[in-house]
Amino acid sequence: MVIGLYIFLFYSRKIFGLYHFGNPIKAIILIRHKKTTALEELFKDIVKLDEVEAIYPITGAFDVMIKTRFKDIGQISDFIMKKLSKPALAAKITRTETIMTLDTLKEYFGKP
Repeated sequence: MVIGLYIFLFYSRKIFGLYHFGNPIKAIILIRHKKTTALEELFKDIVKLDEVEAIYPITGAFDVMIKTRFKDIGQISDFIMKKLSKPALAAKITRTETIMTLDTLKEYFGKP
């Protein structure tokens, strides 16, 4: 019974995104991409990062907004310093700004 429940939870996390329950810290990261790089190329790299929950092309001073979740501040630091700073990805980015969320007042998962 316990093994079956564990397997269900493991696959539920992968299929339904339930792994986020263990990652309580949310951060929004704004990214400005280098104009010499196609935005689609940046999307292809970002989508591979496990911590990224959503990617939004946006207007304004930045080009991309990513919604991320982490277990702790150290994981955020590692994400920014190690994953976003990898040469292949950093070469496509000119600036980032990280915004920490304090609370979730509403999060809707239904149909629009």
